[in-house]
Amino acid sequence: MMKSLLTTVLAIAAISNFSIAQTVNYDIPIANTVGLELTSGDICTAPWVTEEAKQVSIGNSWGATWTSTNPGVATSILIELVFTVSDGVTPHPTTLNGIANNSVDPGAVVNCATGTPLSWNIDPADYNSMGSNTFLVDYTSSQTINQLDNLPYAGDPYMRVTVTYAGVGLSELNETPVELVRITDLMGRETEFTPNTPLIYVYSDGSVRREFRIE
Repeated sequence: MMKSLLTTVLAIAAISNFSIAQTVNYDIPIANTVGLELTSGDICTAPWVTEEAKQVSIGNSWGATWTSTNPGVATSILIELVFTVSDGVTPHPTTLNGIANNSVDPGAVVNCATGTPLSWNIDPADYNSMGSNTFLVDYTSSQTINQLDNLPYAGDPYMRVTVTYAGVGLSELNETPVELVRITDLMGRETEFTPNTPLIYVYSDGSVRREFRIE
């Protein structure tokens, strides 16, 4: 019985140190894009229903802004988009929050076509957790006004930013102060603190710790 109890205590203690990784999607409507504007109607052919988004001018930088809602450290960032007009030139440099990031590939040349969905991996080193973020891609090398189609997600976003965050410890998520509820011996009997004796401490958040204090 004592061995079983100790195994349970150690398992609970281990769980209390676990962290939870999260992946969060940030869908970008036209209001959250930068350097893009809606077309005046659809310049390509039916069956497009929603207006598409295009660069405001040839060669301008464009992208998106969003606010992180997770306190974890970003470990990866993925930008999804679909071109309906693209000159598919060379990879373009990008910035994240004004700091140079990796270059991204614009894919194949398309002209008023559905286009192939693209996924751009962005270095998360300069990401602001629980803050505003701006991603921009520099199109000064392009001689075309590139155009994006809506993504097939709720709300017809023009880009989707998927951020994977490193784990946030369970103890960090608990905003309630943790208090000691009781002390028991290894047999589960409630007792008082006794030095030089292995004891089990039970806390108000449900966590359990085995402690041995030498005096």
